[in-house]
Amino acid sequence: MDIKPKITVDKYEIIDSGTIVVDNNNCIEFEFNFEKIDLKFVFRFVQDSAIEGQSFKIEVKNESKPPFLEFSLINFDNSHDTGNVNLTPVATVDGRILSIKYRVSSIGTEKFDKIFNYSWYLSKKEVSDGQ
Repeated sequence: MDIKPKITVDKYEIIDSGTIVVDNNNCIEFEFNFEKIDLKFVFRFVQDSAIEGQSFKIEVKNESKPPFLEFSLINFDNSHDTGNVNLTPVATVDGRILSIKYRVSSIGTEKFDKIFNYSWYLSKKEVSDGQ
């Protein structure tokens, strides 16, 4: 028997949520196969001493089919959780907004591994172009 709870937060359905422990040099890839569209998102950890503090950059990459959205998480080497404060909308699927919220922390004195906590949110109702 496959029992999966339906989880909602405010006006969103949580379609996936979890924790991944990943090596500092590896990327995390999420692929969604919706009825009418396939979506791919890649999270890459980047160390850049030229940038003070932490930041992130989001880019569309066309180097594969389908194209994907890459999140570069720059200098996310803190042992305390760091991530986006608000939902980050990444796509509209059948008139519903797909968003992500995530937190990252580093493990160990040499910062070898990352703990990546995430939740994917899908708005319950279709949104109009004016929203």
